[in-house]
Amino acid sequence: VSQSRYEHNDDEENDDDQTGRGGLKGALEIEVSKRLRAVLEKNFSLSEDTTVEVEYLVSDDVSLRMTRDERGDMGAEVEMRFKF
Repeated sequence: VSQSRYEHNDDEENDDDQTGRGGLKGALEIEVSKRLRAVLEKNFSLSEDTTVEVEYLVSDDVSLRMTRDERGDMGAEVEMRFKF
């Protein structure tokens, strides 16, 4: 299952656009399996403005998320849920 959305934003002070850049934006979400999904977001006004996020569910309580933002910075997060 994949989803896509498109936005057009000329207002550079929009709260949703934290980069302060207007223009046409698009996003593609791909669910590879129940445990693996990817999201690609692109600002078509700028060639280098692409964000990639990959999330893998290790188990029901542990997930791993890797990201690369529009500046090329990479990061990773591990999320653990505890039940008491």
